[in-house]
Amino acid sequence: MKDDDPEKRIRELERGLAEARSSPHAPYYDAGFTNAGYTAPARRGGGVRWPIILLFVVPTLLAPIVMAIFWGVNQLRNTPANVNSGAATSAPPITLEHGGTFSLGGSGANDTIACNDGSVTLNSNSSAVKITGHCASLKLTGFDNRVNIDSADVIEVSGFSNAITETACNNGRLTFSSYGNRFTAPGTCASLTVSGNDNQAKVDGVGTIVISNFNNRITVTGHGGNLTISTINAYGNEVQFDTVDSIDVSSFNNTVTYHSGSPKITDSGRGNIVKKKG
Repeated sequence: MKDDDPEKRIRELERGLAEARSSPHAPYYDAGFTNAGYTAPARRGGGVRWPIILLFVVPTLLAPIVMAIFWGVNQLRNTPANVNSGAATSAPPITLEHGGTFSLGGSGANDTIACNDGSVTLNSNSSAVKITGHCASLKLTGFDNRVNIDSADVIEVSGFSNAITETACNNGRLTFSSYGNRFTAPGTCASLTVSGNDNQAKVDGVGTIVISNFNNRITVTGHGGNLTISTINAYGNEVQFDTVDSIDVSSFNNTVTYHSGSPKITDSGRGNIVKKKG
């Protein structure tokens, strides 16, 4: 008997197609069934899996670079002296040629420098530096250093949180343009110029003092020549003298005291205290 049932024939065709698709070796064809609500399964290609490759390749490439950076930083931190211009020996103590220039960098150094009438720049940080002999100039641009120096014609401090002790000021000129520095020296300085804030200085004597910023503390245990506190930012300063020739205060809320003498006093600001302290 001839089988002419069309529905049965269609079911057989569908079953054959399903078996072909389930075979791991059979090619896959859509055969138009997606139009009937059937969604073809996503094909799993044999392409390169980039996320996995990058996971291994990138660290391998970056590791030497990271190691080089750490090595360089460690070398800088543990280098006691970085010479920017010559005229100095590298063996300790560091000795300048007469009138030479020298720059000390790095971090955590503990060095001695024989100045020999030369010029020294300290770019170092968190270091202890002893400077022997006479310097034409000392420039301190780093921070958190402890500096002991015999003498210098000029000391310029543009770094912060440094402590400087000078054996004798010897008519030197001092400049503080940053903040949080401390300076101590016996002897008489030619001048002290303070354009930074929160600095402290203690000297035996000084020719002129000019303050143009706030919250500085200056102590002159002996004689002072002329004191000028000016500019709108020069407030909250405290200056003490044993004796002083003249006091000129044109800003506000500053305190100036002296123990003896009759200085010329000009107070054109407001809220200032200028008085003799017995």
